[in-house]
Amino acid sequence: MPKDYINFMLTGALATDYSEASCYFLMDSETRAWSSQACETFGLRVDQLPDLKLSSDIIGQVTPRAAGLTGLPPGIPVVAGTSDMAASLLGSGVYEPGMASDSTGTSTLITVVSPRPLRHQLVNNLHLANAAWADLRFSTPAAMPSAGAAGACR
Repeated sequence: MPKDYINFMLTGALATDYSEASCYFLMDSETRAWSSQACETFGLRVDQLPDLKLSSDIIGQVTPRAAGLTGLPPGIPVVAGTSDMAASLLGSGVYEPGMASDSTGTSTLITVVSPRPLRHQLVNNLHLANAAWADLRFSTPAAMPSAGAAGACR
């Protein structure tokens, strides 16, 4: 994801947070680890994937090279960050089990927060950004990628 690429360029660390990792169907949401079985399905190895971190974890520091390119002081701590959807859920106050969100724009994502992942082959459980009150909670989204074109149907 873009934030992970930027973090890599700033620090040299290959890492992602659980909210991003949970989007790819390669992470086991219950163990919060890459699934070797899922990786095998796609011809991947777990050691090819970035380290998994909490969104608030410091993954590294701005390197001297990155500092020279960006004007940032070297040594600034860089955190893993979180996905846009996880951030928007927390920012809109949707973090307790049973709470729901409807985010409509170019696409629509209807999300319900649950205390544990729903285990079904067609369900993708997105891990919420961590915080003392939201760690180990999940959102179960239903997406309509072409919602922005819905008005074109007449």
